Amino acid sequence: MGEFLDLSLASFLLTMLRAVVALVLLWCLLRLVDRAVGFDFGQWLIGTSGSSHDEDVEKTGNENQTAVAMYLGARFVGACILFGLLFS
Repeated sequence: MGEFLDLSLASFLLTMLRAVVALVLLWCLLRLVDRAVGFDFGQWLIGTSGSSHDEDVEKTGNENQTAVAMYLGARFVGACILFGLLFS
């Protein structure tokens, strides 16, 4: 009975280690993608555009919001695929 508990504990700890590694890799990957496309998630969250051309932002505001929504959706799908591959 003791061997089974040891094996269960080792399996649980290995699964938790894999989850932590997956989260760190996911965070690094999303940061890398953000830098590659020039997207500042922090500025987007607080609502600043980061552009000094307010008129241009007002003209294309809806297009920018759609693009950001598609980008964030693609990030989520990519994260799901990464987790699925790591845990399968």
